[in-house]
Amino acid sequence: MKKFSQKKTVSFLFITIFFFGFWINYHYAKIGAQVQDTFFHYDSSYFILNGKHPFKDYWNITGILIDYLQSGFFYFFGVNFNAYVYHASLFNSIFGIISFWFFLKLSLGIALSFLYAISITILFYPSIGVPFVDHHAVFFCIISFYFFTIGLLENKNLFLIFSYIFLFLSFLCKQIPFIFFFFFFFFFFFFLFF
Repeated sequence: MKKFSQKKTVSFLFITIFFFGFWINYHYAKIGAQVQDTFFHYDSSYFILNGKHPFKDYWNITGILIDYLQSGFFYFFGVNFNAYVYHASLFNSIFGIISFWFFLKLSLGIALSFLYAISITILFYPSIGVPFVDHHAVFFCIISFYFFTIGLLENKNLFLIFSYIFLFLSFLCKQIPFIFFFFFFFFFFFFLFF
């Protein structure tokens, strides 16, 4: 009976983290905008929605993943600022949920895992509020690190495969954090091999 109650508590906390992470980012994204940084992916995503593509039809100085993801949000929610903020808010929520799962896997306990996950949702995306290349790249790198760690601790290759998939997604956002994590994983495997 205690295990069932604990599962219900964890499920409730997952839902709480999701909605809180979404709300906190949505709230702070509406406070203000920095035109040069805030709308960088807005324009390029709108171009994609209209049939133009990066590097072929217009120049893009970052990776292409954010632009294509955002064009999907524009497709479903319309081309407006809310659809732009939904993207970042959803990623903020997902990051909180995956962090909570990771901390539970490390046996930190429910209370500490929840506190850390909520703190992450407060600190991660609300600082900019909208899709941003650095945040997405770090998002994928850290999730890659989470899966890499769990894969090594539980000796499950599937998690290691997922870690490299997320690392590649980071590369498609921005190349700088990707390369640091790539070399970290490479040297760690090299160390374990010998």
